[in-house]
Amino acid sequence: MHSERLFVRSMRISLVVPHPLYGVCTEFTIPREHQRKGVPHTDMVIYAAAAPVTGAAAWAGPCITLRDGRPFVAVLNYDPRTLILADSTVRQAAHEVAHALGFGYEIMEPLGMVSKIPNVRGKEFVMVVSSAITKEKAREHYNCPTAPGMELEDEGYGGTAGSHWERRNALDELMSGISGASLYTSLTMSAFESMGILSRQLGEWRKTWPGAGMPAVLFWKRSA
Repeated sequence: MHSERLFVRSMRISLVVPHPLYGVCTEFTIPREHQRKGVPHTDMVIYAAAAPVTGAAAWAGPCITLRDGRPFVAVLNYDPRTLILADSTVRQAAHEVAHALGFGYEIMEPLGMVSKIPNVRGKEFVMVVSSAITKEKAREHYNCPTAPGMELEDEGYGGTAGSHWERRNALDELMSGISGASLYTSLTMSAFESMGILSRQLGEWRKTWPGAGMPAVLFWKRSA
């Protein structure tokens, strides 16, 4: 799914995995050759495992980024008890790979993509992805010329808050924090575009899906 929509400027040298890694990334076995000679003809490497997970079907995240902030080493774990031969499993995997590619607050915030918008729906503030291209696509998608961007989730366990689209606004989008139809739309593609991961034919993907064109007041009405 991602290869049909995204591409990067190719690295012309072997990708050498730094040693040591940190955090949860240390729990994955990295081939010694990847750390000595590198992985040729590769722009990113994801190390995957299948171990039981508490509270989620899977998780993923970046380990190391390039100077421009793009992850090039990541890890992914999928609970084997949840694996079934179904489209939902494929879309769940695509969701996790998106996190590995950098979809999350820890990657987007240092790139200047995230803003705090005060006094929204009675909340002190909400966080939105406010990069120019995401703001454009959110305004187009919701037919809301004043939308400041695409709102991020502020509830949920573990890594849900800050690393998914607000489910109230984007329940059936690929990067919603709750499993649904998981449609891959220009909203998520625009976030990757803002991270320097280029999108193919950005305007042609999923222009319409549940939630598109709903009254803007449902999403951005501020409290008095």
